[in-house]
Formats: sequence, structure tokens, C-alpha cells
Amino acid sequence: MTRKPWLAATGLSLYLCVVLWIQRTGGSPLHTLDLIGSCSITILAVWVGWLVSGRRTKDPDRRGLIALVFGFWGLLFSTFQVLSEDFLGSWFQSQLFAAASWTALCVTVCWIILRGSSSLAFVTRALGIASIILLAGQSVQAMAGLRSEPAAQKVTDRRDGKSPDVFLIVLDKYSSGAWLSHTYGVDHKPFEDSLRALGFVVPTAARANYAHTQLALASFLNWRLFETPEAGQPALSWNGTLQLIGAARTWDAFHRKGYRVVHFPSTFPATRTLASADAELRPNPRQVGGFGETWRMNSALASWTPTDCARASGQKGGATPYPVETLDDIEWKLEAIQSLRDSAGPVVVFMHLLIPHEPYLFDSNCARREPWWPLTDQGADFDRIRSAYAIQVTCLDRMLLRTIRGLLKRPGIRPVIILQGDHGHGRITVNPLRGFTLTAQELSIEQLGERFGIFAAYLFPGADTAVYNDISPVNVMPLVLQSIFGTVVPPQSDRSFWSTYQNAFTFSEVAPELTRPPVIKGGNGSAKTSVSR
Repeated sequence: MTRKPWLAATGLSLYLCVVLWIQRTGGSPLHTLDLIGSCSITILAVWVGWLVSGRRTKDPDRRGLIALVFGFWGLLFSTFQVLSEDFLGSWFQSQLFAAASWTALCVTVCWIILRGSSSLAFVTRALGIASIILLAGQSVQAMAGLRSEPAAQKVTDRRDGKSPDVFLIVLDKYSSGAWLSHTYGVDHKPFEDSLRALGFVVPTAARANYAHTQLALASFLNWRLFETPEAGQPALSWNGTLQLIGAARTWDAFHRKGYRVVHFPSTFPATRTLASADAELRPNPRQVGGFGETWRMNSALASWTPTDCARASGQKGGATPYPVETLDDIEWKLEAIQSLRDSAGPVVVFMHLLIPHEPYLFDSNCARREPWWPLTDQGADFDRIRSAYAIQVTCLDRMLLRTIRGLLKRPGIRPVIILQGDHGHGRITVNPLRGFTLTAQELSIEQLGERFGIFAAYLFPGADTAVYNDISPVNVMPLVLQSIFGTVVPPQSDRSFWSTYQNAFTFSEVAPELTRPPVIKGGNGSAKTSVSR
């Protein structure tokens, strides 16, 4: 490979393809076809680059570098668009403009390579060595995921009933009751009152610490804020937040007390797997990876062609930013959690439900509809989004209420149940495929408040006195640990930090008064949707 430039180009392109596949699918064996397809398209792109460059030069090193550019053209467009929008402005939110710019940049690089006269043998040999090392390491990681067993485990329940099981259920993009009433016409009071009747504390001014899921989960599970790195800690990154979630302080605290960590994986990158889990329970495999979907999602074609994953889930529209979690998956999880069995000791269960986040799955009667994932939260479609989101919340609440009642009917000590949104809606998404959100200058005060005003409900001993009305997730688990084990953890400040998704680790603090629910005259305002008890 070190002496064959076309092999070096192939190896580096495949390495990048596998990295992107793992980021998108979590390395799940359910998406093996996607890996095969993506790698096949990548090899084809490199081969085309090798043949095309042969018409202009016979220098194998130059041909190898041009073939590498062809391979990267279909793998790095998404990264190029996000970085360009961040540094060069919102012009790059336009798919056509960004695709033309990326293609022009690749053509320019190829032209520069062809125009040069110096020997590039050293460069291609170095790339060949790098491709061997990188591809070998990444292949080991990919194979580990492919060998994992996704089937649910069936074991005998031997718990002694002396320690409560703990259920941490994080609900994605779930705004507070006041914001639901204000923006979406949802009367959330019947659902909240039903929870209170079951013993829950439901704060009405709970607020998120961060505007994005991975940051919110990492903060919630580690009881810390990230506005400045801790001493000796590296700068925060997306991969860093994944590690913080997988090896969180919460899991360590429960392991030390003899608990087993049970995880219900999602299709979202941050919660596709959990490094500290003793068991990961998945529904029967129903999703299959689309042929070349990872390649397509990172290419300029993503916004213009429907994905196989979208077709498989019943969605006839465009691409989705990650594989869709179906309504069958969600129902399976909520049923399985009620009859959860474990081989030894109490359990702490972590479930990140990708709902009421898009795609919208329910019709007005809470029956299945054709899933719909809007291409943006902005513009004329918001009236449809408002209605679909209201219905999604209403139907989810009914499912949650059944699940909670099922958990509370189980014999033995009363469980601890944490229901909590990671962040609210906020109508901030410009382009979900590329991760674009509104900037601070484009954001209205109401959108900011709605993004940080979250639904939360807590059931644990002493919650009625420990939970305060404007609590934020960073302080929830310390209260739970003190309630169950007497563990004292110094509280954090309940602070909220805004950042765009495209520049997620540059934070600006949001004043507390901006995260508080709006005052709605007439109680519930224009309430149109309610949840029956």
C-alpha cells in the first residue's frame, strides 16, 4: 500500500467511511448493509478518480492524490458545509451554494496537484503508512460492534426488594407545560395532575442547562457544567461528550452500591450504546441499513434524495439526520421496561426516548401516521409543525402514563422514576441534516425561553421537599443519590448556556428570567389538546 498510491487513497477513504459509519449508526450490526454499501461507493469514487486522472498525467503519485480527493468528495461535504457556515456565514446553509463551493474546491485541489512538478512520492508513501495504521485500528472498532448481540436478554429476577429500582427516562425536545400551552395550544395540566396524584413532584419552571442533547445528557449524568474545562481535562468535543455519557459518574455511583446498569439504546449517536451498561436491551431487529446511506448522508446528495432508512420507516420524504426510531421500537421499550428482569441486585435503567422530537409519528387520534420530519422549523410549515408537535406530546403522554402506572404496580419497594426533557422545542432548527440552528442574533427571546423551559417530573423519597421549582438537570441526580444512599454531592448553580449546534462549545449564558415560562392570561390560554387520565 505504501508503494501503490491508489491503494493509499482507497485505504484513507475507507478509514473515513468507517469513522462516519460508526458515528451515524453506533457500529450496530443492524446497519451492516449500510457499511458494505458505503464502502463500495467510496471504492468506486476512488477508482473513478484514478481513471480520470490518468487522462491528464501518468505520474502515479499525482493520480493517487487526485483519487483521494474523489474519495473525500462524497465523504466530507457535510463537514465542509458546517464549518463553512460557521466561519464564512449563512450562505453555506444553501445546499446548492455549498455543493457548488465544495465541488469547486475539490476541482481546484486536483488542478493544483496536476500543475505541480515536484515529486510527491514521499507524500503518498506517508499516506500509505497512515492508511494502514488508521484503517486497521478503525476496523477493529467496527468489528467489535458488528459482533455484538442486539437481542434482549432473558434472565431470572433475584432482587431482594430492599433497594429501589431507578428509572431514568429522558424525553427528547419536550418543552414545559407553560410553553406547550403558549406556543402549541396543549393543555398539559391533566397529565401533570395525573403524575402528582401518583406521587410525582412536577416543577413548573424546570430549565435545561444546554440547548443540545449530547451536552444536556453529559451534564445531567455527570452533575457538572461545561462552561470551562475542569483542571487537567481536554477541551470539550462531540466525541468527548459521548465518552462522558458512556462512563458517567452516575453509573459509577450506582455500580458502587451493587446496582446493575440496564440501557435501552436508541438510534441517536449519543445513546446507541453505553460503555458502562451491564445489559443493553433492544427490540427485535427491524431496521436495516440503507445501501450506501452513510456515504449519501455525508455527500451533497443528502437533501435531494430520500434514504433507504426513511423508506423503511415509512417516511417518503427526504433524508433523516440519523436512522429513524419507529413507533414499534418506542412501544416495545415502554412495554419491556414494565416487566424488566435482572439476574442480581437492583437496577438503574437509562432510556433516552427520541420523542416528542421529530419525526412526527401520530395522527390526531394517536394512531400511526406516515412519519414526517420537516426540513426546517422555520417558514410557512410551522403551522403544520405546531399541530404535529402538539399531537406528538399528547400521544406520548398517554403512553408514558400507562408505563408509569405499570411500573408502580410492580411488587416490592416503590421505584425511583425520573422523567425529564433534555431541552425544549424552541423552533431553532434551520437544517437538521447539517445540524444548522439559528444564531444568537437570529434567536427571539421566546424561542430561547422555549428551548430551555423543559418538562420534568420526579418520584423519589423526599422529592416533595428536595425539588425546587426552577431546578435544572445538573442537580437532579445528586438529590436522587442523597435520597437513596445518603450521598452528599455539592450542588451546582442552575445555569443555562446557549450555543448553536454548528459551534456547540462556544457558550453564552442565558439569564434565568429568560428561561422562565411565560405568563399566560386566562390560565391555559388557547388550550386545544389535552391528555385524559
